[in-house]
Amino acid sequence: MKKLSRCLILVFLAIILFAMPVMAEGSSIKVFINGKVLYDVIPILENGRTLVPISSISEELGVNVNYLEESKKVSIKSDTINMEIPIGSTKAKVDGKEVELDVIPFIKDENIFVPIGFIAKNLGEEVIWDGKNEIVSVGKFGGEAKIEDTFLYYNDEHKYTLNFPNSWKEETIIKTIDGTLYVYDKKSANRFKADGVENFGPVFEIRCSDYPTVATLPYDGDYVLNYEDGKYIEVIFGRDFQFYPETVDSYKKIFNEGQETIQSFRKIDKDSFVEDNKDNYKKEIEVLYDILDNFVSEDIFDRDEVFTYKKPISNTSFLYMRVMNNEEEVLIKTESDFDSNGRLTRYHLKSYGYDFKENKLNQPEALKLANNFIKKYIDENVEATKIPDLYPSLYEKNKHETYGDKDGNYIIVIDLEHGFVEYFSKINIEEVSSNKIYSKISSYMEDESKNTFSPYYELLDFEITNYGEEIMNERIEAIFNYRIIYKNYDKDPDTVGYIKDAKEKDNHNYQQMYDEYLEPKEMNFELKVVIDENDIIKLYSNISPVGVEWEETKMSDFIINK
Repeated sequence: MKKLSRCLILVFLAIILFAMPVMAEGSSIKVFINGKVLYDVIPILENGRTLVPISSISEELGVNVNYLEESKKVSIKSDTINMEIPIGSTKAKVDGKEVELDVIPFIKDENIFVPIGFIAKNLGEEVIWDGKNEIVSVGKFGGEAKIEDTFLYYNDEHKYTLNFPNSWKEETIIKTIDGTLYVYDKKSANRFKADGVENFGPVFEIRCSDYPTVATLPYDGDYVLNYEDGKYIEVIFGRDFQFYPETVDSYKKIFNEGQETIQSFRKIDKDSFVEDNKDNYKKEIEVLYDILDNFVSEDIFDRDEVFTYKKPISNTSFLYMRVMNNEEEVLIKTESDFDSNGRLTRYHLKSYGYDFKENKLNQPEALKLANNFIKKYIDENVEATKIPDLYPSLYEKNKHETYGDKDGNYIIVIDLEHGFVEYFSKINIEEVSSNKIYSKISSYMEDESKNTFSPYYELLDFEITNYGEEIMNERIEAIFNYRIIYKNYDKDPDTVGYIKDAKEKDNHNYQQMYDEYLEPKEMNFELKVVIDENDIIKLYSNISPVGVEWEETKMSDFIINK
């Protein structure tokens, strides 16, 4: 009888154990939300569904969660949807409409477990189950990169783009090896090399694999950027911080900018493209390839490696190809500018030591090549003739020849020794003039700002935006927004009168006054600059009394008024 009772107890325990939800810890299930791995989440499997503590995912999903004790329900609200999830029942509600769950939510160890798939799908997020690696992916990685003045990096093997800061052209070493992107801090790398160290790590790398490393290494800042067809694209930042004391600032700058840069990650497919205007891009690529086929005497560039980005000036786009001499030095490059309609405005083939094959042209052959170029890409009615060399310091006599049209709108340079078009440009006189005016005004504002601030503050930065100009009655008027960032010169705040008084009188605002004194400050203005026929500059502001639109002023006047 005792044996029978013991057997019944064992059977009963077995039934209970099999009926209990299974902790996913043993099966190593990982949860990704928008590319971020939730390392501290231990999912529970029940009826083939993954349940997670709602408190662990609410912030990442951007929802507000409340537990209604009386009704034993969980209220989940976003900007677009309301859900009610019952504890111990499958009768949920979405925006007041009853919906049947296929798994029962429950409370365990004071945590409310809910089906992550149900929650995510009703929030409009994509849910992917990678059964091979036991990974639940919710949503997609993405953000907004707050970096301006960038160039576009394109990974041809894995079809994605990133916007890199233009400063990285000088500050980093960017390598792509077998599809893996490596970004190194150039100062640190050069220091290692000087010491004879060859094996050192990048600031970060972006790789593609069957299983994401970030799933097992708990570091904030590493992400899965994309999952597709069983492949993970992930970014991994260096955690051993391989730099020297004298290069730490450079390394950290690239590290921090890298965290911003990855927000610009964009997977390229048939419905997306690396330029805003897909039709223009197709035309531009065709023109570039045609130039390489017909106006360059030999096959130099890898046509799968075309860098492209929108230029902030003149609404033009830019195509760039290069061959590297080593990991740091460009051997030869080609640059092409196109206007907003996809028409060629500038082309330059620049060599830094490339060994061209000899292909000499005589004067008639060179003139014919120049005319063929202009007629094909610019205007078939334009006739090129030999003109004086506009760039004698760049192009050697008898080795190059310069041609242009009679109206002075275009210039084209032919390499006579190697038989190719080296340079072409559309000459935009109005644009050149406008750039000179802008530079003149920018220099004036910088000088005025420094002179005004120097006795009192340290000028950290200034910026001109929304710039527009026009010529009126032989004078130039430019209206723009002007932003200044400045701070007090380094000085002990406790020596400043009002802060010193606040401290002595135990004013409760003392600490705030102390901190604010040290913080950078910002001023914003709308200004007008007028340059008269004698090239004299006058400054106007619109912060004058009501009824006066613009009033002549000085930097010191309106800054003191502010």
